[in-house]
Amino acid sequence: MSNPNPVELIQKSYYAAIGAVSSVVESVQDSQKRDATLAQVQQLITNPSSDKIHDVAKTLAEKGQVTEQQARKFVDTILDNRSVPTTAKPASSTTQQLQAELIALTQTLANLRGQLETPASP
Repeated sequence: MSNPNPVELIQKSYYAAIGAVSSVVESVQDSQKRDATLAQVQQLITNPSSDKIHDVAKTLAEKGQVTEQQARKFVDTILDNRSVPTTAKPASSTTQQLQAELIALTQTLANLRGQLETPASP
């Protein structure tokens, strides 16, 4: 296994964090996933090995990349739909609030990613 440079390490950490958050959200929403995730965490705590930890981190990073791509597609779809005039009835205020929150969260993620990709000054 080669040593990644600091930028790659930060990117992998960023994606692993997104993957971890995504897993937590899924676990909260689905009791079966919650039980499976808790069992996996307990096994990792009771029997830690660098290979297992590396595998979990890799899995979370992959999930984070997929989650980011899905979020980008979703936001792009929303933005594309906003630019095309429609004759449909206006969205409810709750839907508008959720869309605004999603756009704000996506912008926050983009800002965080930009900060992580910018090398720190010595």
